[in-house]
Amino acid sequence: MPMACCAVYRFSLAVLCLATFSACSPDSGTTAGTWIGFAQMDDWEAFLELRIAESPDSSVRVVRMWPGQPGAEADLEILGSGIQFELESPAGTVRFDGHQEGSVLDGTLELAESQGRFSFRRMIDFAPLDFEPYEGAYELADD
Repeated sequence: MPMACCAVYRFSLAVLCLATFSACSPDSGTTAGTWIGFAQMDDWEAFLELRIAESPDSSVRVVRMWPGQPGAEADLEILGSGIQFELESPAGTVRFDGHQEGSVLDGTLELAESQGRFSFRRMIDFAPLDFEPYEGAYELADD
């Protein structure tokens, strides 16, 4: 087998392994974990990273928010796949009302008379050692 072909094969195998690793995320039936996504209303849009704590005292904490300030915390109400929480913002209380389907959390948000939407995806928690089997030199074919 020519060297270029072997390199492409090894690279393809590495990509396949990483894709498989990503698809095998932890049990997505739980809401606990780190979620990233956006909230959007009228001309306003914000990126958010949320940390949802384990039950029984489920809560939401804003880890990162751009633009805006991180650090807001709120209680989380879970009813089946329905999820509700409120976060304080400089403009007032923002109410999030959505549902979880696997590793996706989507829904609507409301601030005063305005309505918008939000969408979050679960981040996969991993340790750097999880990628150790994939370390190495990879060579791509010309062009």
